[in-house]
Amino acid sequence: MGRLNGRHLDAQRKLTPRAYLADPYAFGMSASRLIMPPGGDDVSQLVAAFQHHLVRRWRAQGAVSAPAVQARFRIGRTAWSQTIHGHRWAGETVLTALVWATSQPR
Repeated sequence: MGRLNGRHLDAQRKLTPRAYLADPYAFGMSASRLIMPPGGDDVSQLVAAFQHHLVRRWRAQGAVSAPAVQARFRIGRTAWSQTIHGHRWAGETVLTALVWATSQPR
């Protein structure tokens, strides 16, 4: 098992999640076609697609605010922002937070 670094990056993932979308600015906001960028891999593409889906779902539902999710799961504002904009891989804590937030009743 590798050591976690301070940036909580998965060493297996060489690109950002938004790199796997035809329109990187659509990450977490609207539908966008998946692409395979140079240097990308199939598993990272699937993970990016799932993270994009969860962020879109969280935004659409609007049931739990970002500050509420951040407080409940002790996620820093920068980590949260970078993750929901696709500049960073979710990691287990943010992934769990997104799954939890999207499963809350409206």
